[in-house]
Amino acid sequence: MLSLIGGIIIFLVGLLIYAAASILSALLATTPGSDQVPGLVGVPMTIAAMGLVGILTGLLVIVFGVLMYIRPQQHVIWGALVLVLSLVSILGFGGFFLGLILGLIGGVRADDGASHGAPDATAVSRDSDTVVNHAGTGGPSPPTSFPLLQ
Repeated sequence: MLSLIGGIIIFLVGLLIYAAASILSALLATTPGSDQVPGLVGVPMTIAAMGLVGILTGLLVIVFGVLMYIRPQQHVIWGALVLVLSLVSILGFGGFFLGLILGLIGGVRADDGASHGAPDATAVSRDSDTVVNHAGTGGPSPPTSFPLLQ
């Protein structure tokens, strides 16, 4: 949920920055003598590019945040993409850094997205250490640890 809120903030701030660049460009076009100041012409384009970065990264953070809930089996991938795009959003002010922080927290906590999907078919019984398979197949129990990751 935090990644969605962060993505929305990054997107809205990107829109705000892009709108400010458009207004600044219009003001400079109508101000006499503004074309004689060196380097002033490129400022609105730079600000607009920062706004576009915010818009694009915000939209992608929103999409990947939604995918964390729709496809909880791949929540680690979506969380990593949210993390990377939240960091890239720094180039567009990162939603005044509030969206950046929320996106980072949402990406780190991507494992919470797994709890919003379909329930798992296996469960550990409370009275013993055995795994009860509720699907009725009676197959082998799933691994409880991954030695390569330790």
